[in-house]
Amino acid sequence: MKGSVDFVTGTLVKSLCSHGGYICCRKDYQSKLENSSGIIFSTNNTPAYAATSLKALDLIEETGPDSVRARLQRNIKHLKMVFVTLVFRLLKELVLSVQL
Repeated sequence: MKGSVDFVTGTLVKSLCSHGGYICCRKDYQSKLENSSGIIFSTNNTPAYAATSLKALDLIEETGPDSVRARLQRNIKHLKMVFVTLVFRLLKELVLSVQL
């Protein structure tokens, strides 16, 4: 990414059940941003937000057949099979109704 963009911004709200965000930029831009009023503000994370964020990271790092990620993958696979089965049933009924 070096040299391609001036700023990279992001938020932690949706990814870690937290609040706040970040800005990545070159050092010369950083000093300009830090000295600008009204552009950047800070808030403290509450203990509940911090605990939730840590738990989210623990869940993401979990491994094994009973991990959240493994269960999610199994659920996605099952849902795909259900959708495929449903589509084939609907197509079969459609073809039969057209033939009549």
